[in-house]
Amino acid sequence: VRPTTYTNLTLAGGGTKTTTGTTVNGIMSMEGTATASAAPTYGSNATLQYNSSSNRTVGPEWPATFTGTGGIIIKNSGYVSLNQTRSLGTNTPLQVFPNARFTIEADATLNTNNNNITLGGDFINNGGLVAGSSNITITGTANQSIGTISTTGSFSTNKTGGTATLTGSISAGAFTLNGTGGTLHLGNGLTHTFTGTT
Repeated sequence: VRPTTYTNLTLAGGGTKTTTGTTVNGIMSMEGTATASAAPTYGSNATLQYNSSSNRTVGPEWPATFTGTGGIIIKNSGYVSLNQTRSLGTNTPLQVFPNARFTIEADATLNTNNNNITLGGDFINNGGLVAGSSNITITGTANQSIGTISTTGSFSTNKTGGTATLTGSISAGAFTLNGTGGTLHLGNGLTHTFTGTT
């Protein structure tokens, strides 16, 4: 396969598109019901977004290691469902440079399928997060803004630097505050509910 480099790349329509040997330096947009055959190589400023009306499950386009500072954007009007645990802004299993945002836009929904999520950058939730029993962890040393989260799993922070500021209400089971050197700011005028051990 001949290597091909794109600034922006949109996979649209249907079927599996050949992405072996492809490099994306800008926005990789998953549209329609199209799927990728393999994870492209993402440039340092790349963004991966989901933008269609179809329900879809995350495929190889969202690799175990993601280094694009543009982060992940969910703008599907259909559900996007995770197929495994995801971490943003941490070393494993998905790496995004500090402060890379994880964004769910208005009218979009991410279904975690009970997979755990670790956030080392901002979490902007203007849509819907169906977290089920997922454990949500805030980590890293960057300053973060964390939007609304509702899960029957645990909500925890183990930051060793920077401040994570809650900009939406948190509802979860157990709550754990851990780590030395980091700060959790509970936000202003918000109500947080934990039904298990704190």
